[in-house]
Parts: sequence; C-alpha cells; structure tokens
Amino acid sequence: MIKSKAIELLKTFNPREFKEFGDFVNSPFFNKNLKLIQINEIFKKYYPDFNSPLFTKENVYAKIYPGKKYKDNEVRRNLSEILRLAEEYLSFLNINKKGQFIKKKSLLNELASRKLDKLFTTHINEVYEKYRIANEIDEDYFIRNFDIQVIKLDYDQGILPSKELEKITINNLLDCFKYLIGFSMITTLKLNQDFAVMHVNSNFDNKNTIAFRYLEKLNLRDFLEDIKEYDESLYYILKIYYSHFLVIGGFDDDDTNYWILKQLVNDHLNLFSRFEKYNLILFLEQGASLKIKEGKMSFVAEIHEIHKDMLRKNLYESADSNYMHLTRYWKIINNALALKEFTWTENFIREYSRKLHPDSIEHMENYGYSLLSFSKKDFEKALMYASKVKSYTFNVNHEIKLIKLKCNYELGYTEETFYMLDSFKHSLGKDASPDWAKKRFENFIYYFERLVRLKLNESNSEFEINSLQQELKNALEVPEKNWLLEKLHN
Repeated sequence: MIKSKAIELLKTFNPREFKEFGDFVNSPFFNKNLKLIQINEIFKKYYPDFNSPLFTKENVYAKIYPGKKYKDNEVRRNLSEILRLAEEYLSFLNINKKGQFIKKKSLLNELASRKLDKLFTTHINEVYEKYRIANEIDEDYFIRNFDIQVIKLDYDQGILPSKELEKITINNLLDCFKYLIGFSMITTLKLNQDFAVMHVNSNFDNKNTIAFRYLEKLNLRDFLEDIKEYDESLYYILKIYYSHFLVIGGFDDDDTNYWILKQLVNDHLNLFSRFEKYNLILFLEQGASLKIKEGKMSFVAEIHEIHKDMLRKNLYESADSNYMHLTRYWKIINNALALKEFTWTENFIREYSRKLHPDSIEHMENYGYSLLSFSKKDFEKALMYASKVKSYTFNVNHEIKLIKLKCNYELGYTEETFYMLDSFKHSLGKDASPDWAKKRFENFIYYFERLVRLKLNESNSEFEINSLQQELKNALEVPEKNWLLEKLHN
C-alpha cells in the first residue's frame, strides 16, 4: 500500500470531487503530463480506501513504464505532481464555492488593465447591483465592497480628466473608508467577543490581550455617534455588533445593552443575509444564556421567546436546507420544560422532529418524549420512551442514561439504579471520547452515587446532607444539578 501526502489528500475527496478531479487532470489547460493521466486512471481502481495489497509503487510503476526497471524517485516525482494538481483543484473548488465574486473581481482588474472601458463599466455596474444589496449584509459584505471600491478608485485615476478627478476621488476614498470601517470594526468586535467567551469558559484573561487594548483605544462608543451623523444605516449595523460585544464581554450588569441589542436586531434584521440573520438570533441566545449563568433566571423565559421567534422565522439553522441539529432540538426542549411549557413542548416534538435528519427522527422523538414525560413526573412512561432510543451519538447516548438513572431513583428501583450506575461507569471508562467531553457525565455519576448512598443510609445527619449540598452548589459542570439538589432534601 502506497503511503504519500497525495494519497492522504485524495482519500478526503467525495465521489463527486474525485470524478471532477479526474476531469481536472485530463484537461490540457491544467495538466500536460500524460503520465499523470495514466496514474489517475490507476488510482480510480483503488479509490476511496487505497488500501489494497496490490496498490504498491512497484505495480503503479510497471503500468506506466512497462518493461522498465523500477525507479522509486520517478514514482515519488509523479506522486508529488499529483499532489500539486490535487491542491490546485482544491483551490479551484474553493473559489467556485465562494461564488462569482472572486471571478468578477479578477475580471474587473483584467478589463481595467486592458483599458476596455465599456466592458469595465458594464461589469462594475453589475457588481454594484449584486453586492451592494441593502438586505444582503453578511460577514463579507464590507470587505467585498471595499475591494470593489479600490478597483473603481484605481480605474478612475487612469481615465478621468483632471477637472472631474478630484471630486470623484474624494467620494471613492470616503466609500473605501466606510467599508473599511465596517469590516475592521465588526472583525475587531467578533475577535474580542471570542476572547470574552474564552474568559467565561476557561478563565482566560481576555482583557490582557493586544486585541482588547486595541478596542479600548478606539473608544467605539463615541465614534459610533460620529458614524451615526455620517451614515445612519451603517451606525445601526455596527451598533448591533458593539452591543453584543458589551453583553458577552461582561459590560452589561444592568442588562441595558442586552435589551438594546434585542431591539436593534428586531428592527434591522431585514438588512442582513439569511446566514447573518441566523447569527444575530444566536447573538440574542448567547446573551440570554450568559445572563442565566449570572443567576438571572428570568432570562429562561427570554430564551423561550427567542426560540419561538427562531422557529417562526425559520432561523434555527444557518441555511433553510439544513436539518435541525440535535443540540438545537435538545436545547429548545429543555428550556421549554424548565418553564413547564408542556403543551408547547409536545407540539414542538410532534412538528419539529420531522426537521431532523431522517436517521435521527425516531430516536430523537422518543428522546424528546422521554424528557417531557420525566418533567411531568410520569417516570414509567419516561423510562419506556428512553428505552426506545438507540445509541448513536456520544451526548444522546449518555444523556439517555441520565434519564434512566433518574427514573429508577424516582421509582425507588434501587437494584436497577446500582446496576445501571455500574454500567454507566464502565461505558464511560471504555469510551474513546476526549476527557473534557466525558467530564460532565463523570461529575454527575460522582454526585448521584453519593446522593443514593446518603439516602439509603438513614443514620446520616442533616449536617452531612447540608455539607454535600454546599459542595454540589459550588461544583462546576454538573448536569442535572438542580434535580440533584432537590433530591437531597426530599
């Protein structure tokens, strides 16, 4: 079996890409080496695994150089060429995925350099019409328009008479700067927002970074007021990203910036592309989730409203064609159940289970009904639904075990509880998932077992119960913490 970077790369190609790569290799525009065409034909027989014992350098060499003595350096050279072509193909593929903008930008530069003024004017107008649409703002909107304006600026410098040049150049430069401001501010805020999330999740000191110091020096609050006077629509766009950063960054003790963010998103959502609308709804969900971590439990109801809005506007995934993600489905159900919205949750499960991937529908529907039944204290029914969920993802597999353990405890099935507890420990121990992924489930097992043993031992004092309660309250990453605390005094 051949081991090389080229083969490792080709293994990642799906069938459509591998076929398309064959067309790429066969095109004389991209490849004039006939040996590479032969090699690719040989590779077709061994795709996608390339693990046949017949797939050796010697056999490949014998087929492209029949009757000649084997030369390893010749095979390695051809493999290097295949790697180069595969990398070129991936570049070509990526450009196509990004759409027509890169092609249009390249075409405009070529037309300008050849002084084809009529064609340049036609295409620049097409680009303006397509990429300056008011309701298609996304992450690339500002950098795209900055690039377009730079091309226009350079072009005008070469063709305009001096009398017209000064005024048009000033307008071009101002437009360049407007788009540059938009791109740089949004990018700066998003990067600092990511650092702030790391601070919340891992205690990373985000304020001791050059990124945060740069943001401090900008004094964006005052500068945004200047932008408002210059371009009000730009102001509202940037204010959304700024308000979100203030919420995530911990600069919103009185929740003012959250409500400003929500109002801005609701008022200006129509300005954005489908993908960015999804991101803005996530901004609200992230902000509200952070408020709950701060102990502001009224935001549980706020997240439920966000979820309802998300579903109403079909923004629960980044594209209309995407299946609902399992985590999104789980989050919506759990948040609604925290508010005891039983009827709403039942309707959601019935309707939105169909939005999941077909392979997941039956399992996740039963999972949802298990959660709902448990919340309604129908533990037998919760167990029945949980038993129908087959293991197929790490989180769902272990979350179902949590439900079963809790049901057995509530029903007083002591023997079953300890049997399942032991089974849960062993399955986690054998699981190849990273330690950080298993940690939260291990934490639950640790406190759940202590709870069970404490409750079985009638001689335990109130002091021991209170001691465990305090320890549990201070513990991090413990799923079902509120349920465990509730059971300690029941």
